[in-house]
Amino acid sequence: MNTLKTVYIATIITGLFTGLFLSSSASAQDISGTWHGKLTVPTGSLTIVFHINQAAQGTYVTTLDSPDQGANGIKTQATSFSDSILTIQIPVIHASYKGKLKSDKTITGTFTQGMPIPLNLEKGEVVIEEIRFILWKIQILLHGKLYDSGSFYPVHMYISLDQLHNKRPPYIQICLYI
Repeated sequence: MNTLKTVYIATIITGLFTGLFLSSSASAQDISGTWHGKLTVPTGSLTIVFHINQAAQGTYVTTLDSPDQGANGIKTQATSFSDSILTIQIPVIHASYKGKLKSDKTITGTFTQGMPIPLNLEKGEVVIEEIRFILWKIQILLHGKLYDSGSFYPVHMYISLDQLHNKRPPYIQICLYI
């Protein structure tokens, strides 16, 4: 009978320790990394990317990218992850995200910026499908006369602003012909 009590007590203690261990390992999930998804909006879709890094004391630091809009490194105010729920506050754009971790690579949630829109995230780097560049060029040709010591001289001024977007900085060329 004593042996049966000992086995019973040992089973209960083992069960308690196992429960504590499993609950602490579940809450210790790491969501650090790059998470991305597509917001469906009336004008099409927007790629949203969160870069989540775990800082000291278990807190998280997150930045937001919207590559379709050319916006990168938008700072967030607060990121929390508790009971498999990820919450990110982004006051600089009056937005927030709240989602539930479904697997190590999937979060199902809602992006709210005025109105809630479903946004499911996948873990991993984003592949940009579209490469855009814009060539813009402005040219201005001015004609006039320059007055000097009672004489007029014809003047032609050529101003050119040229930029190959995302490839080099703009340059300005000004030529004065007398």
